[in-house]
Amino acid sequence: MRRVALTTTALVASFTLVAAPAFAAEPVAYALAWTSTTLYQLEPGTDAVEVDATTGIGAVTGLDFDADGNGYAITYGGQSRLWAVDITGEATLIGDIFDADGAEAFDCTALDYTGGVISVACDSVGDDVDVFGTIDPTSAVFTAVQALSTRVASLAFNPTNGVMYGFGYGGSVLSIGDGVSEVGTTPDNVTLYGADFDDAGALWATADTTATALLNWDLVAFPNNDGNGDFIENISVFAAAAEEPVVVDEPELALADTGLSDGNLVLVGIAGALVLLSGLALAMVARRAARRS
Repeated sequence: MRRVALTTTALVASFTLVAAPAFAAEPVAYALAWTSTTLYQLEPGTDAVEVDATTGIGAVTGLDFDADGNGYAITYGGQSRLWAVDITGEATLIGDIFDADGAEAFDCTALDYTGGVISVACDSVGDDVDVFGTIDPTSAVFTAVQALSTRVASLAFNPTNGVMYGFGYGGSVLSIGDGVSEVGTTPDNVTLYGADFDDAGALWATADTTATALLNWDLVAFPNNDGNGDFIENISVFAAAAEEPVVVDEPELALADTGLSDGNLVLVGIAGALVLLSGLALAMVARRAARRS
């Protein structure tokens, strides 16, 4: 007896890996109080939340975190110092700030930490001139970049246009790049003691103002005090990095060929054969009937 190999076509389910969309957390801000050394978390429309009351560093004029919650702070008052900080309130002294010639950096008043670079503004570094520069994160050595036209209270890098801005005492707004130019003033010439841009280009600040816009930016302002008589002269906007995409299985129906042969015939093959034989039998009956008529 000859065995016939039957091939049937069946529907099978395959699975495609699909990445679910990732969502970044809404930004919040952090700030360190001047005297109490309390680290606060700030959100628009809510009261400040105390994160850590014992950071151990006071007189902080500049503070900035990266997306992992790690960053740097500088302290004011005579010899300025650089600190490594995180959003839990942990703080570690890196060192006093000097330039490569050993000149002390006095009264550094602003800090920005972007792309691994610590930028600062200091009242003087050996020559009694307001100056913008960078600080080495391991040695605290200062490198001058630009002389400033005014004393700067805060620095903030805008990620939407790639420009570093300095906000002066008395309200001037400086663009700092290959040169320094004044591009505007703050509402009512108010001083932005702390300033930082979020990823969307909104400017967050600690300042005595109720204004909601500055130049072409949305302005998110917080009082430059903690409600207990303590000053806040710094701010850092923090948005946690987007969560890793979640991979999910999405079923997808597809056609697949299944070979059936030898003793592996299944009901599908038997049913197909019966249908075929039934069809042949009916055809023969119909042909005989036609001959008789």
